[in-house]
Amino acid sequence: SSSSSSSQQTQGQTLLQPQQDISVPSARDSPQQPLAAVYGARRVTAKQKAAGVQKREGIVHVNSTLNNTIMVLTDRDHKVQTWTSGGTVGYKNANKATPMAAELAAKELAKKAVSMGFHSVVVKLKGMGKNKQFAVQSLAANGLTVTQLWDVTPIPYNGCRLPRRRRV
Repeated sequence: SSSSSSSQQTQGQTLLQPQQDISVPSARDSPQQPLAAVYGARRVTAKQKAAGVQKREGIVHVNSTLNNTIMVLTDRDHKVQTWTSGGTVGYKNANKATPMAAELAAKELAKKAVSMGFHSVVVKLKGMGKNKQFAVQSLAANGLTVTQLWDVTPIPYNGCRLPRRRRV
């Protein structure tokens, strides 16, 4: 073990020695500053956002259920950027499961993605709903380049035990 490091080894445990004293600022220390400025968070302005728009690749997860179609846009690190569904575009109840709702949700997601700087996406389809095809066509028609299509629907290899037969 080297003596120049800031940690000590004692019987298999690592003890970290702090380099400096850490003090948490209170609201009384700086009442006029916002909390983000007190903790050192940087503020991003609209100009910085516009200057930072670049061509990015993303992943669109399309979850198509029997009652709704939910689409989530993530970056390559699987961090959620934005999402839409049949319900967020204004449809209610059984109308959320229609192809029109899936198309409008995909159109809104594509507009948001293009404004965020995404230009090509990998589409991962999941679920047994019938509106997956309409969603992919709408994504491609509204400014996004679909590079890959994956079907990631979970398929059971035997699955759960079925309920018992009903005796009448």
